[in-house]
Amino acid sequence: MELIPSGTVHVQLPATGDHFTWQKPSTWMRNMIAGNRYLEHCGEVRLTNQSTGEYALISFKEATGGLFTASANRNEIVAILYSRDRQKLRTISGRWSDRLLEETGKDKYEVIWRPDEPPADQERYYGFTNFATELNEITEIERDRLPKTDTRHRPDQRMFEEGNVVDAEAEKVRVEQRQRDNRKQLEATGKTWNAMWFELRPDPYAAEGAVAEAGVDTQESWQYKGGYWEARESGVWPEKMAELW
Repeated sequence: MELIPSGTVHVQLPATGDHFTWQKPSTWMRNMIAGNRYLEHCGEVRLTNQSTGEYALISFKEATGGLFTASANRNEIVAILYSRDRQKLRTISGRWSDRLLEETGKDKYEVIWRPDEPPADQERYYGFTNFATELNEITEIERDRLPKTDTRHRPDQRMFEEGNVVDAEAEKVRVEQRQRDNRKQLEATGKTWNAMWFELRPDPYAAEGAVAEAGVDTQESWQYKGGYWEARESGVWPEKMAELW
């Protein structure tokens, strides 16, 4: 099964003034019928620094091998970095799941990145990384400063994390039914849902045809319109926030 992401990703670094854009590669679910299931990213990605014109062409290699044996080249990538005038600057290769190396000379490489070591009890927690296990955490910095719509407040998610599986399942049914009811109410009154912190705007950096097969307008993207951080700093949230849970 192939999963095709749509849209252009933007990352802006205010400290340096850099603005990076790229489109994600396709993700394949392998061995859905037999063998060990796993996800594989395949395809070509162009990552561009819109501030300098420099760019990288990243190739996510498709693995070779059978259903029941691990491929020798699984998760391999090769990235070639170029200047704005298309001069080759450097080459990076390796596995996104293990390490990345920069080519520093003929048959010479330097390790420039490694992932964190997995948690000791990773198998008990669905193979989550340290980052994944912390996604639902509310730190002291954020406590009492999040909007009620923040997904870390979703009750069934919290129950499941705390091991209360039976109640979490019942709560999930309730939450999803409430969301369906909210949608029906909007339709019955002829109203449309509008995002509070983002709006769909023309995207000058969107790649033509990047996701045309998904039926998405590739020349638009959801962009932050302001207001969230100001409300969080003041602790005063808009009154008309959706009741999601």
